[in-house]
Amino acid sequence: MSLYINVHDLSSKVAVHTDYGITMSVEELQALSAARQLGDLSYEDFMHELKRRGVLRAGFDAVANWERAEAEADGTVSI
Repeated sequence: MSLYINVHDLSSKVAVHTDYGITMSVEELQALSAARQLGDLSYEDFMHELKRRGVLRAGFDAVANWERAEAEADGTVSI
């Protein structure tokens, strides 16, 4: 397309989503949870995997969640 519109220095990226129809079984959830508890899986990767498998909403922000959870643990936020 860039050659067609005579743009020669155009850089672009294409991302292909390949995680169609991924579901999570109870065993997989337990394995991920165990890996997280043992420290074999980081918080960010754990949340990414939950999000990827549809357990968490698509717009879930792991960093913002971490900050809210820490504020709750510190007692600066109460419900």
